[in-house]
Amino acid sequence: MSHPEQSALRTLAQWYAMEPEHYDGRSRFVTPSAESLMAVLRALGCQIEREEDSPDALRRRQLEVLRDRTPPALVAWDGVAPPLPLQLEEREGAPRIEIRIELDGGGERSIVCDLAELEIVHREHAADQVFLRRHAALGEDLPLGCHKLTVVINERSSNTTIISAPSRAFRPRVEKREWGIFLPLYAAHDRDGHALGHFSHLDQLGSWAAMLGARVVSTLPLNAMFLEDPCIPSPYSPISRMFWSELYIDVAAAGRSAGWSSDGGGPSRSTQATPALIHYDAEMRDRRQTLERISEHAWSHDSTHKALREQVSLDPELDLFARFRTCVEGHGVDWRSWRGDAMDAASKGTPVDNGSWRYHVFCQVEARRQLGIVRDKLAENDVSLYLDLPLGAHPDGFDAWRRREIFARGASVGAPPDALFSEGQNWGFAPVDPRQSRLTGHRYFQDSLRAPLEFARVLRIDHAPALHRLYWIPEGAEATEGVYVHYAADEHYAMLNLESHRAGAHIIGEDLGAVPRYVTESLQTRGATTMCVAQLELDSDKAPELLDATPAEALACVNTHDTPTFAGFWRAADVEDRKALGLLSVMDLAREREKRAELRERVIKWLGADLTARPGAPEVGEVYEAILRRLAASPSLLLLVSLEDLWGETSPQNVPGTSAERPNWRRRSARAIDDIVSDPAIEGLLREINSIRRQPGSAGSA
Repeated sequence: MSHPEQSALRTLAQWYAMEPEHYDGRSRFVTPSAESLMAVLRALGCQIEREEDSPDALRRRQLEVLRDRTPPALVAWDGVAPPLPLQLEEREGAPRIEIRIELDGGGERSIVCDLAELEIVHREHAADQVFLRRHAALGEDLPLGCHKLTVVINERSSNTTIISAPSRAFRPRVEKREWGIFLPLYAAHDRDGHALGHFSHLDQLGSWAAMLGARVVSTLPLNAMFLEDPCIPSPYSPISRMFWSELYIDVAAAGRSAGWSSDGGGPSRSTQATPALIHYDAEMRDRRQTLERISEHAWSHDSTHKALREQVSLDPELDLFARFRTCVEGHGVDWRSWRGDAMDAASKGTPVDNGSWRYHVFCQVEARRQLGIVRDKLAENDVSLYLDLPLGAHPDGFDAWRRREIFARGASVGAPPDALFSEGQNWGFAPVDPRQSRLTGHRYFQDSLRAPLEFARVLRIDHAPALHRLYWIPEGAEATEGVYVHYAADEHYAMLNLESHRAGAHIIGEDLGAVPRYVTESLQTRGATTMCVAQLELDSDKAPELLDATPAEALACVNTHDTPTFAGFWRAADVEDRKALGLLSVMDLAREREKRAELRERVIKWLGADLTARPGAPEVGEVYEAILRRLAASPSLLLLVSLEDLWGETSPQNVPGTSAERPNWRRRSARAIDDIVSDPAIEGLLREINSIRRQPGSAGSA
């Protein structure tokens, strides 16, 4: 390929908001190959087959962008209407321009202006044409909301979504530093043999936490998943980010609500010890048998039948979701291979298996009902539910099927190589096309936020860098061959802030790992709380003493669901596991062991008098409690305590970068909820943490 064509290809990539070069997670400069750039360009809709096609493709792209008379979306921060960019060919005249704004919530504004009176702010030459950009004033300030703007010029119209949003996310007014507890809901279980967590357990944990002074109960995503055939239990690979997993329905509570009396046919209860690992397919089959009977009972009675039908009529997406799930069960998980009748049944209202459809409608209505009860009961105790918004959705799931126009084909999302994953990571779900998202007013992102914010008053945004850019890996390529694609960050933040204020919800931005500094700065500027994870800070070149100065605008925690437990970390169990997985050579293993031993020495020296004064090395539990006390005393806005660390759990819930190699997302808590809430040692430590948090200290700004 000649030099001009190389230059044209990289310029073309930039016109598609791609990075023609980037730094990977090891701070190494990477220049993606021409093949990688072209593959991602094709996934973004560019017609390019060979490198030699680049100049022609570039001209087409430039004209495509320049012929957009108005941008697909704009942001009005704090309701201040921005100037509207208007772009027309120089030779195109227009006696007048009509602008209509349909306001979110009702009402309309109209503006009429002469083109000649608008100042030219930019001139662009492309393909022997000249395009002039002018700015039109939109008048008075806009109310908060997503408004539809239509511009009519020479009887041709173009549309723009204006996201009018607060410049900072909602932040509850707090007079003291708060704290909360974390436990994956699937890991929870009862002492009496209820071997898998359900929504009502969140209320049980919340009541106990409130008694100790906590104000947050946190868990992993609770979205609908494939749990039968196929069985994909990762909460970060949901069928949909808008619907809930029937796995977590409290079956007994569902039966009582529907007026169904069990005749002994409920979910089975083992008389043996609760197994350490969850077998989701068996659990789901067991629960479904009972839930189907409750569903049929509910649909057979006039009052509940009417209520369910009303829910479907109020929410057409619920009908489509139930149809989709029914068709998956009848025609297979790969909806791309469905015949026409199956696709029609899913999307056009043709009859489907009524029993399955009724079951899925009932489960979603019941899940929402139970989550609403959890939200309200927690609120009575001044406790907030903290949920996590997954980064993506399973490529065979409902979201990918329902929003086919915005999901790119031919690429998946992942991460470039870093210190832990030398070959990079491929997370397996399709990326959202940034332009298509803008053309739809970012409706998918908005709907994905609204679903958890109906119940959660704290929402963590998984992989917050995705608000700015995502690493796209071409289909069939190695994770090392990816390319970064940029997104409209301001528009994402505006939608996030708008929905956080509508829900009165605190936003946490997950900015861990090799994250560009501008991501953390943007999160802070836009009012989201960033994260400080002690284990990640300790396992770096930073001095442990820096944890004492954890920022006031941060969520502090010892670890997360993607790191080892503290006991595992302290004993270097994660290092040994990486060796077992073939990720470390003998030489690297020795180096990592030595590094972890040095870390232990530094941490013990830092903690000093906080540790029990006795001969020999301190116990892992003593070190953990001392670090937790230090974090509690820090000015951090929120402290999150993982319950499993309180009894020295060594096995992680997830080992990133693995799938079948490790039982990720399947490990039950070693202790039943009944035992956790009745343990005097756990209660004593958490009361001490509460006392430390209540001492005078910065709680962040409102």
